[in-house]
Amino acid sequence: MSATIHADSRTRAQAFWQEWQAAEARLAAQSPQILVEEGNELLRKHLDDVVLELEGDADKATLIFSANGIVASFPHVQALVDTATTERYAVSAFRQRLPRELVDRFGFSMNGLELNAADVRVLPATADFRIDLVLAFTVPFAESQREQAQHMAFIMLDHILGEWDFAVKIAAVDFADTVPANAIALSDLPAVVDTLWRDELAHSGLYPPPEDECEFEMAQCEESEQQDALIFTRNRSAASVLGRADMGWCIIIDTELDSQEDVDAARELEDAFFQRMAIGQQGVGVLSVVNLSRGVRSVYAYCGDAAWGEAQAQASVAEFGQINSHVRTDYDPTWGWYRF
Repeated sequence: MSATIHADSRTRAQAFWQEWQAAEARLAAQSPQILVEEGNELLRKHLDDVVLELEGDADKATLIFSANGIVASFPHVQALVDTATTERYAVSAFRQRLPRELVDRFGFSMNGLELNAADVRVLPATADFRIDLVLAFTVPFAESQREQAQHMAFIMLDHILGEWDFAVKIAAVDFADTVPANAIALSDLPAVVDTLWRDELAHSGLYPPPEDECEFEMAQCEESEQQDALIFTRNRSAASVLGRADMGWCIIIDTELDSQEDVDAARELEDAFFQRMAIGQQGVGVLSVVNLSRGVRSVYAYCGDAAWGEAQAQASVAEFGQINSHVRTDYDPTWGWYRF
């Protein structure tokens, strides 16, 4: 998703809120069910991959916008919250976690099959900057019901961990035939995920220190039939902000390397770009990759505003006009480019 598409999301979100304001007094007088139904009809006219939910009492209600866990639609949710104009309601992005005291009582039926949170155990473990889960059922299901039960377990995780954390912080989810040793109840999972994320993976949420105090790692991939020859340098300290909603956009500059002068200028461009991204801690430079097979140097930074980040990249490219560079933008809240 490019910065242009991101800007279009904001335009469509603003159009929704204009219509919402005109209808808000009438909708507020309706039942919560009718408000949600008509609100979603209005929303589908502008951003049809987002749904509206209502939470709380009438006098303290919150409009919750959800992408149903579809990461590619998360910028639309964030655009709706960023541009919100409502006089009666609080506004929230993504489904939030269930309170712990409700988790053990959480359950639902689907197509005649019932599943309760108390019927599931989970074993979390860190892997590749994120967290893997292994789930097992404590009640028997017929083989014909297992796929549906697993689908229902995914829905539970979305509610128990919250939409953002489940989509961004959880990598693989597997199912075991028997309950693994040291597996825990689903009600304990959010606290364990938070601890693993903060303490073991060092995703503290705090902005990293200045570059000369950061920890870096370098690695090299040899050329093969499936792989270009690569040299990459990754800022390990930058992982502290992995998972923050305001660091979901990846801004990339690719520079062609046709001479030693290009190599030297590309390094200077990287420094200038990363310095611009660090202004006000609005972004962070995280990775550089030299593709020896193709003669290209790519540098990666993350920020929360795609248009702002792209502007910093274009300014850096313009400063080094003697080399051939191109800017790309990608919505990547799981930091897939960084983790590669």
